[in-house]
Parts: sequence; structure tokens; C-alpha cells
Amino acid sequence: MIHVSPTLRLSLSFAVLTVSLLLFAELLGLIPDTRRVLMDARQKVCESLAVQLSIGASRSDHGLVRETLDAFVERNPDVLSAAMRRENGEIFIQTAEHPQRWAGAEVDRSTMTHVQVPVFAGEQRWGTVEASFAAPSYSNWLEWLRSSIWGLLLFTGMAGFAAYYLVLRRALRELDPRGTIPQRVKSAFDALVEGVVILDDKKQIVLANTAFTRKAGLPSSSLLGRRAEELEWRNIGDDSRPAVLPWEQTFKSGAQQVGSALRLLDARSDKRRTLMASSAAILDDKKKVRGVLVSFNDVTLLEKRNKELHNTINLLRVSEDEIKQKNEQLSELAMRDPLTGCLNRRAFFSAFEGRIRKVHDEGLVLSCLMADIDHFKSINDRFGHDVGDKVIKWMTEMFKSQIGADDILCRYGGEEFCMVLSGVGVFRALTVAQNIRRAVEKNSAAHFGGDLRVTISIGVSSVQMGAKDTAALIKQADQALYLAKQGGRNCVVRWNPEAVGNLAIHPTARGMEAPDAGETAEAPQHQGSAGTLPSSEALAQLPGQIKFAERIAQEIARPSKPGKRMAVISLVPNHYRRVKDTLGPAIAEALLNAVSQRLLDTVRTSDMVARLAGAADVSAVSRLDSGEFGILLIDLDDERSVTDALHRMFLMLAQPLEVSGHALDLDISAGVAILPQGGDSPEQVLKNAALARHHACVNVGANRYQIYSEELEANSPSAKEPPVKSEVT
Repeated sequence: MIHVSPTLRLSLSFAVLTVSLLLFAELLGLIPDTRRVLMDARQKVCESLAVQLSIGASRSDHGLVRETLDAFVERNPDVLSAAMRRENGEIFIQTAEHPQRWAGAEVDRSTMTHVQVPVFAGEQRWGTVEASFAAPSYSNWLEWLRSSIWGLLLFTGMAGFAAYYLVLRRALRELDPRGTIPQRVKSAFDALVEGVVILDDKKQIVLANTAFTRKAGLPSSSLLGRRAEELEWRNIGDDSRPAVLPWEQTFKSGAQQVGSALRLLDARSDKRRTLMASSAAILDDKKKVRGVLVSFNDVTLLEKRNKELHNTINLLRVSEDEIKQKNEQLSELAMRDPLTGCLNRRAFFSAFEGRIRKVHDEGLVLSCLMADIDHFKSINDRFGHDVGDKVIKWMTEMFKSQIGADDILCRYGGEEFCMVLSGVGVFRALTVAQNIRRAVEKNSAAHFGGDLRVTISIGVSSVQMGAKDTAALIKQADQALYLAKQGGRNCVVRWNPEAVGNLAIHPTARGMEAPDAGETAEAPQHQGSAGTLPSSEALAQLPGQIKFAERIAQEIARPSKPGKRMAVISLVPNHYRRVKDTLGPAIAEALLNAVSQRLLDTVRTSDMVARLAGAADVSAVSRLDSGEFGILLIDLDDERSVTDALHRMFLMLAQPLEVSGHALDLDISAGVAILPQGGDSPEQVLKNAALARHHACVNVGANRYQIYSEELEANSPSAKEPPVKSEVT
């Protein structure tokens, strides 16, 4: 590292300061600009020429104008050409070579080489006098320096630096701090092994012994007179500059500082030395701090040994962590199925037990899905076991894509899988299961190609159905899976204690024959009023108000069975408009779509679905208005049949909805018109059902229903609130 003496640094600083002041004066216009002076002189000459030429031009004396221009060019060596131009741009008189010399001139603007002066005839501009000048040139660089500001700056900088250096060298010699310390004291300090520095009251170094100069890598002459904090000090930890150095603290408080760890750059080797600094105040007779003595103990080698020891300890810790990681990996392998990476049965039951305890302790919900690949033996026989393994691995990915990250997935055995959905009720679990089934059915052919098409059957159970432990819940899901297999495969079935199929969400009508055991299972076509509508299409496929009215009219005209009744329900999610106003029409429409899907799922569990001639594939649910649904129920035994259907709907709709990332709780009002008391025409029936629904909402409250009667307007009946009870218990 090259050391620059203070005298040289100060001289250079003063020279730069002087040059900067000259530049600032130039910016303020205090120093004349030779080019501007030349430009002004040429402008004034041209203005004088314009006055002379205006006289000849006013008399149309071409001869006088030409003679004047020629004389102007001949008598001025810097003038290359001249001309007089009319206002319309036409040349009046010009000298030789003017067109070539005037090329490149700016319009209506004078420059150093092209000067333009307007000529007026009275108040009106007559034309312009043009003069082309030679560009300023210099025979050598000295001439250029003399005519520009840079020559002045160069002279001032060099001469000022020399003058400042001579003056400062003499002044600093008189102020040399080395004269304040006797030679015998210096010799005594040089004999010490520790580095020693003495600072005066200005924190300047007045003595640095030989040991310290070796540590700093600087000669004593370059240290004396410098402030100690100017050296390259660094903190031990982050290699940043210390906020407060130990001798600075001593200057402030007068207290001794001991064992402060610092790093110092060795200027000769560019290496950092680790020093332990201690400082003590030098006091005068009045106990005032007049200076500080600082000692430095070099512990670089000791620090190196400590670092080596620390690295050895870290290596041991890394080895220990690696062993721990390997043990964890072995434990993970012992808990995972090697083909799919899913939990094996031992790990599954351990995790499942923890979830079921949490459910009982905190009153949460939990559902269990048992899935089985349809005709998997046939896949192995026809395509080989390697393809069967690929099917199982692909099926695992399909499961993971549909369930949550915190849910449990287990390969229960062979082609059978079990899933535990935490915080998910039975209706949401049915939706998840149906999504899995559809995804498998839709994507298998595209994924595997050829003739291989894969379907699955899923059984669903939930703690809401009364299961108290893991064994009971898995047994219920397994029984539901068995029902799905018996019902034709490629379907989802919810557990039912009576083991009937009316609770199945099935893509086919009940009673359809399953595919032959030797064929790959394919999804049958939708049949019957219980056909499944995809969730994204449920609302779009609902009939409108006109179709619903026609359906009511046909049922009124149809001969009624003895003792049977018909009912029309008007149902509205009360939060629809609030959702539309706050979250937007798209979210509100998604809410209605979810409600319509749940209503369709509800009427599929009932035998009271309206069936019309020629329209057997149309459900009993219709969309009457933007936020109103109509449900037609037929062949009812009594009013209790209606209330049972309402109980089922309210139970289905009571589950929270998740729509486009928004968790919504439904607030439902329903009105019922039971025929014949409810009216004798579709219009009257719909009006009375809407009137009852209005009373349920306004006079009764949220999540209530009201049955229409003739006394409805005169007497506000008491609220009827369906009890929330499980459909399967």
C-alpha cells in the first residue's frame, strides 16, 4: 500500500479546491468566454453591414449592394462569403461560393460560422443579411490553451499545488509532534513486545513504538500526526467499522478500557491482525484527560487456533446432523410405501389416531375416503404388472392433486387407498371424492393412451355419521366402497346403515349392470332424474321460470293419485345480493352455482322428484329469478313429507361454502305452497310460495321456512325452524 504524506495530500487538496473555485466562477459567468466575445464581435460587424446594405436595397441599387458585400469579404480575412436574401427566401445579391459556404446553416439562428441579421424596411422585415465565417482554429495546443478556460485551470492547478506544497512543508515541520516525546521515552517503548501508541488531546498519534508499526505495516513517520481512528480498524464479527473505539471511550469518560478485540489491516501484507486493545487516560494536575496511552496485544495466532478448533467442532456437529438425517430417512422409509411414497398402514393408523383424538377433543369434523381401482386385476393381466405399477403411481398423483396438503393419504393394500380429510364434512367429502373420480375417468385415456382406461370406486364416511374411532370410520368407508362396487363401479357412495343406494352420487341409474370382469371399466351414460350435473354446469342447466311454470301446469292437469299431494318451494339465499355488491357478480354467480349443486344433490336422495312425460332427464330444481330457486315435489303423503324434504335441504345447505377462495355461510329463506290449498294455477302457486318465503325471511328470520295458508296475511304464524339432524342416523 503506497503511503502519501500529509503535506502532499493537503497541497493536492488545496490545488483541487482552487481549480474548483475557478470552474464555479466560470459557471457564474465571471470569467470572460473568448468564443462568446468573438461571436458578439461578428454579430456586431454583420449588424453594421446590414445597415449599409439596407440603404442600397431600399433603392434597388444592385451595384451598391454587390460592391459593399465584395468589399466586406475582401477586407475581413475571417469572412468566407456574404449575401442578402429577401424575406421570401430569394437571393437578392450574393458573393462567390456563398451557396456552398452557407450549406448546413441553421434557420433563423446565428452560429459561430453562420451569422444572420434581419433587414427591415420601415416596420416590415425586408430580408436577411447572411455572412459565413471561418471556424476558429489554432496553430498548436499552446495557442488553444491560452484562448480557453482550460489553460487558466491547468496553470492555476499546477502553480497552486507547487506553492501550497512549499508553504505547508515548512509549516508542518514547525508543528511536528515528534518533538513532544523525549528520545529516551521512545527507546523505552520500543523495547516492549506489545504495540504502544500515545495519543494527544486531539486524538493524534504522538508516539508509536516499533512493535505497533510492524503490526500496522506503516513507518513511524507516516503514523505521527494522524488520528488513530483513521487506520483500518474493523470489528471481529461482521468486519464493519467499530462505532466507538476503546480510546475514544477513554477520552469521553476517563475510564480504563481493557481487552477490546479489534482487527487492523497490515498495510504491507493486506492481512488482518487480531489485536486486544487496552487504553488508559493520561491526566494532568487537574485530573483532566490530556491524552491516552493505548496498548495492543497481537492474538492473531491464538484466534487462528481457536477458529481451527471451532471448525473441528462444527465438523463433528455436521457429522452428527448427517447421522440424524440418515436415521430420519430410514424412519421415513419404514413409514412409506416404496412404490407410491404414501404412508403405509402402520404409519397411517398412527397419524389417523392423532387426528381422531383431536376431532373428539375440539369438536371438529373429519371424513374418510376408501378408494379402489376398478378391474385392476384385469389391467395387470392385459397390460402387465409394470403398467399396473404405473397406474398405481399415477393414481397417487391424482389423489394428491385433489386433497389438501394436511390430509392423510395411505396405500391401504394392493390397489386400495384410504384418505383422511381433516376439517371436511360429509358433503364436502362427497364433492372431493366426485372430483377425484371425474379426474381419473377424464384423464386416464389421455395419460396412458391406447385402450387402457382407468376408473375408480370410492366409499365415503364421516364422524358426523356416528363413528367413534378409526376402526369404525374405516369400516363404514369400506362398506360404502363395497356398495359402490356392487352398484356398477366408477361411482362414489356415502355410507348408509340400511345399505341402500339412494344416497349414492352415481353417474348411472341404479340397477345398471357392471362391465364384464375381463374388460376395462368405462363410465356409463347418465340416465334418470338422479343424473349427475358437473358442478361447473349445474346452474347453467337448470330450467327457467317458464319451463317451471309449464311443469307445474302439467302436474296440476295430471290426475292425482288418491291421498297424494304436490308442493312448490320458493328458496332464496339471502346473502346473494350482498355478495354481489361486495364481492362482485362473478362470486355471486358462483355462490348460486354451488347452491344449485347442493339442491340437486338433495333432490337426488328423494323419491319425490317431479317426473314429466318426455322430460325424464330434467331435475326438479329450476332457477326462477336471478337469486331465486324453485323446487317441485310430487306424490307427497302429507305435510310432514314436505317438512322432511325441507329438513334435508337445510341440512345440505347448512354446510359452509368455499366459493372462489371465499368462505361463505348460507342464510336461506324458503316458502312452500302445498296444493290444492296453495293455488289452482302455476301463477297463483308461485305467487303464494314467494309470499310465504317473504314472511319466512322478514317476519320469522334467517334459515327458516314458512308454509302458505289463507290466514298468512292476517295472522303471522310462528316460525318453523327445521332441526339440524343427520340424514343417516
